[in-house]
Amino acid sequence: MADPKKLQSSSGRNESEIQTSEHLSEELETSQSSNDFEASDDESITSDDSDMESFSAYLSKIEQLLRDIGLDGFTVESIQHGYDFENCVYALKSCSVEEEQYILRVPVFLSSKDFDDDRYLPVLNSVTVLNSLAEALIVPRVKAYSATKDNALGKPFMVQAMLPGQSLDKLWSELPHEDRLEIVDLFVELLAKHEAITYPKAGGLEASSSIASSMNDFAPLAAAFPNVKPFDEGDEEFLENPQVLRDRAGADVKASLISHLNGFIAMDIRKEGEENEFLAPKLRGLLAIIDELDREGAFAATPQIINLHHWDLEPRNIMVAQDNGTWRITGVIDWDETQANSRVLTRKPPSWIWDFDDEEITGYMNCDFRAIFPLTEKNMALKDRFDTKAAESLPDYLEEAYGTGQWLRRVWLFAKDEIHSSYILDLLDETLKDWADRPKQTATRPVQTPLVVPEIMILNEPGL
Repeated sequence: MADPKKLQSSSGRNESEIQTSEHLSEELETSQSSNDFEASDDESITSDDSDMESFSAYLSKIEQLLRDIGLDGFTVESIQHGYDFENCVYALKSCSVEEEQYILRVPVFLSSKDFDDDRYLPVLNSVTVLNSLAEALIVPRVKAYSATKDNALGKPFMVQAMLPGQSLDKLWSELPHEDRLEIVDLFVELLAKHEAITYPKAGGLEASSSIASSMNDFAPLAAAFPNVKPFDEGDEEFLENPQVLRDRAGADVKASLISHLNGFIAMDIRKEGEENEFLAPKLRGLLAIIDELDREGAFAATPQIINLHHWDLEPRNIMVAQDNGTWRITGVIDWDETQANSRVLTRKPPSWIWDFDDEEITGYMNCDFRAIFPLTEKNMALKDRFDTKAAESLPDYLEEAYGTGQWLRRVWLFAKDEIHSSYILDLLDETLKDWADRPKQTATRPVQTPLVVPEIMILNEPGL
């Protein structure tokens, strides 16, 4: 789940292989760029940021790696290669067993902050997440990986089984209406499975320090369940307060949002010696939104459930297949930077179901900020079907997806990460304006007192 600079095409790839790869999520936001270009895999792509050579030169290293990990006799096809992507992705196909196919993923940009000694943590995190979810969900199985540079590639890598089927984004606009309705039902079932996987606190899912640095041939992991690392954005000294970890555990959404915003205000004061006159008033405007929502009764009186959050659960990452006239979801791909989060913050409506556009990558515009356009009769039927099924299967879904939950997720967008782009700043200004224009609601109660959160929700226990 990356944010590359451009969308680069590679030669010699066919549609089926693209659809069964994990490259699509890494094209998010890129097809909109006026700088898009086409290039051959043989073009030199070495830069100061990446030591990737051309694909034709790199191929011999891949072939040596495959021999080293027991995958000799496989063809290699470039799906995406070069520093315009966060991960290079290659399709591996057995020359003797047609069904045996894998995806090789190699990170391009290796930041020192992502290493623990010589171990590249994002690979270990992804491996751990996939292994932990293998029994509950259909996810790619990890065939082999290395978190170090001690291999033929000179880079960390992961080889995972290629899921059958096609990515849903390549099919959705052409599917008959009845087929879409069938897939909507399957998608709601998928959401229910995701929400059924819960965690003791909110944060990023990370590997245990005891996980092996490398593995071959689907070997079981000694430490398969991920740790939950609390969200730690904001001023370092502010984060040293033990109450911050309690507030950010996620069970009390109000406390979590306030803690994140105050963390950034404190960080600005630390940097500048005083509040940032430009940004601080905007962050305090978000705090005022939280206060007003509290007076309107927006925050649940009981602790929020913390569940699995694949934050890019878009059709490009959902694989589907049709067998004997019946559709099935064959799996979900691209589990980078997976989170555990408060349920309300994970319930962004899947607007791609009823507002799909072939010319726009879904998820490019957060639908919490985007009004639902006038819909055709069939698209309205798709939305009604989803809403009905979601209301039946997912408790409180409609209110959390479309009601006050929408405002909580809008605040969370600015609370979870430091504001570092004009695009996000524009969204912040838009949010404050929309709130000012919003019809005032009647307060239903005084400001809510802090929740009493169960101890399991706030302790950093081993293995959790």
